[in-house]
Amino acid sequence: MMQPESIKRLHEYAESVAKLAKELSEETPQRSEGTDATGWVIVVLGRDGLPAEVRVRNGWQQRLDAEQLGAAVIESHNDALRQALRVWTRRLDDSRWWGRQRDVDAEHLHGSAELYETPPQLGTDGRAHHDFEYGERVLKDLQDAQRLTTEVPRAVEGTDDGRHVIVRLGAGAMSSCEIEPRWASRCDGTVISAALSRALERAKSQLEAKTDQLQGLDAHLGDGLATLASLAGQHRTRGDIR
Repeated sequence: MMQPESIKRLHEYAESVAKLAKELSEETPQRSEGTDATGWVIVVLGRDGLPAEVRVRNGWQQRLDAEQLGAAVIESHNDALRQALRVWTRRLDDSRWWGRQRDVDAEHLHGSAELYETPPQLGTDGRAHHDFEYGERVLKDLQDAQRLTTEVPRAVEGTDDGRHVIVRLGAGAMSSCEIEPRWASRCDGTVISAALSRALERAKSQLEAKTDQLQGLDAHLGDGLATLASLAGQHRTRGDIR
């Protein structure tokens, strides 16, 4: 069993790590921009790492074939990611974040084997329930959570109205982009950019819906874990009585 001093040290360590995590998030660039090798396709990323804007400049045919447009969008996206990572790393270096992380670990973890030897406890942030119907609902929520993590595709997809453009988004990044060459060859950059914007908007909507669906289970799962912890406590009590 953990002693009061160990618990205090664990709380202090958790607070320090939380502060470092907050600083890590705050140093993330609000905006980063990248281009393909030709400079005719531009992708702007938001703070979440997802594209906020995709632009194809008018006159793109001077340097790109229609078949190359989709790959050029991904190339621009990856360049924007590299730019963001470069800025983020420089900010962390300037603020001595890496050194402060090492200091926190050295201060709180050195010689603290007891922090690791204690078995993890079930979370009890939720409210314990003791009715059969609630137990059924918790079981269903657990099954839904498993289904969402196994059956839902890793990437979500968005298209423009004419399905000439397909944008796929994964976890915090654009995973692929397809642009119909025959259609693109008849369009200027403004039209293609508008189609990309519409496809991106629809993909983001699906990604947000998927996230909301997962978050909607949090309250039930929290209560479920509290209920399981309560039942486990009752079981241990009965065992002690024996």
